[in-house]
Amino acid sequence: MLLLLVAYGWLFVYFERLNNPNELVRVYAARSLAEHGSWLIGRRELRGGRFVDEGPIDSEWGYVNDKALTCDDPRARPPACAGRLFAAKAPAASLLGAPVLAVLRLFGPVQKTAAVLVLRWVLVILPSVAFWILLRRWMIDHFIVEGFRFDQLMTDDEALEAFIRKAGIGVWHATCTCRMGADDDPMAVTDNQGRVRGVSGLRVVDASLFPCVPCANTNFPTLMTAEKISDMMLAQ
Repeated sequence: MLLLLVAYGWLFVYFERLNNPNELVRVYAARSLAEHGSWLIGRRELRGGRFVDEGPIDSEWGYVNDKALTCDDPRARPPACAGRLFAAKAPAASLLGAPVLAVLRLFGPVQKTAAVLVLRWVLVILPSVAFWILLRRWMIDHFIVEGFRFDQLMTDDEALEAFIRKAGIGVWHATCTCRMGADDDPMAVTDNQGRVRGVSGLRVVDASLFPCVPCANTNFPTLMTAEKISDMMLAQ
């Protein structure tokens, strides 16, 4: 668990000069909710012949991308208009983050780096750790091992085999179950034109025809196989 915490702290390191709008604009919205009770994170105004984003959060934390603009003039079209700025992201993370930043404000002005790190720990890292500590084993015992105990499966080979036979399913695209091959191939069901050996008038033209699993999604190889065999059939 300690290694997990260290890994999270290292993988989720935050550099203030690196603008990650996908995350940061949510933090802007959370701060606006905590401090002003509003989703509004700023305004776009025409200054000196160009449009400028401004507001209390922008003035302290700087510019951020991924904002949605609603024009004051309904005849105007973003982005070339004056209007209100909101986070162009789903609101759930900002709603959860607003109470956290409200508590953080009790200790002084909210700094950007501190806000990002606190929200990452409270909303991402600590819930993940709690899941691993409190819920993982319970979910395994009640939903995954299906009538067995996890420690039983780890120590009893017969129980493990019974579990695999009961719960094991295929999750990949089925292929190669009716493979094509040469006449002297004892495992081949069809010839190179998809004709089933020993059965007249029957062909197989799908992913089961492959002699081996392709190193790609099976859809396109299946289409190409069907086109090739259809050409052979039309040529006869």
